[in-house]
Amino acid sequence: MSSLFSVRNAPSSANLSEVNDMLRMIFKIFIFSFGLWALLSTTLPHLFPQVILQRELPLDLQNKSIQLLIAHPDDEVMFFGPTIIELLKPEYENNLSVTCFSTGNDQGLGPIRADELRRSLEILGVGSNFEVIDDEKNFKDSMSIEWESNKILKYVSADTDIILTFDDAGISNHPNHISLYKAAIQSGKVVYTLKSWSFIEKYSSMLYTNVRLLIDLIELAVRINFEQDSWYQDLKQKFSNLWTVSGNINIYTDLPGSVLVVSAMVNGHKSQMVWFRYGWLLTSRYLNANELVRIQ
Repeated sequence: MSSLFSVRNAPSSANLSEVNDMLRMIFKIFIFSFGLWALLSTTLPHLFPQVILQRELPLDLQNKSIQLLIAHPDDEVMFFGPTIIELLKPEYENNLSVTCFSTGNDQGLGPIRADELRRSLEILGVGSNFEVIDDEKNFKDSMSIEWESNKILKYVSADTDIILTFDDAGISNHPNHISLYKAAIQSGKVVYTLKSWSFIEKYSSMLYTNVRLLIDLIELAVRINFEQDSWYQDLKQKFSNLWTVSGNINIYTDLPGSVLVVSAMVNGHKSQMVWFRYGWLLTSRYLNANELVRIQ
């Protein structure tokens, strides 16, 4: 029997070594990716503010009353953090409000989670400009229920210029998220939605963001060196705003911005910080980038 056990143990040791090697490789890739992201998003713009392109939001996202519609407490920070931080920059003079259509009471934590939303929004800079709808009859937190558009629209302010919410895929195909999209497009107002990325892009952490930032940097180098050339002027007319690619607005946070988003999640939504949330903090691209699509 002892020889049998020894034969079985040998592959286990080898497999453990392979797992350790793989984890070390993943860790090295993460550290390299984080360093590159910090360089591209934070260090270079601060060292060379006159050289590195300073992106600005389109005019229709400046000096506006913007209402963010979310389904559950923590949606604001899990998905919309970079956008909230950008919209609230003083130079844009926006009035941003948040309407959350449930208390997230599926586990009986509704009052706790509503208060956690308040703390999270304080950290993000929204302050008290938010509303939580506590109406489980019409807006039950559920993976199997879609909410009625006409009931959602009752909470859209008449003073709202722009509605910001999920797209028709709801990030994770969550029916509550999708309900907000369906209501928004019936509102008659300007609507921006947060693009739902593929699984790989969603959990690429900084990897995909680094690719986008490098492309922007290359375009900037071309612009600086060839701005007076006619071929570049023709190209510039087609791609005049680096925020906009295929009609979408790409928003990136820098290192302080991402720290703020993480802080809002960890210190605001303490009841939600179970073990797998820490994996989300390490892998989610929604912490460092958002892609907005104008629907109407």
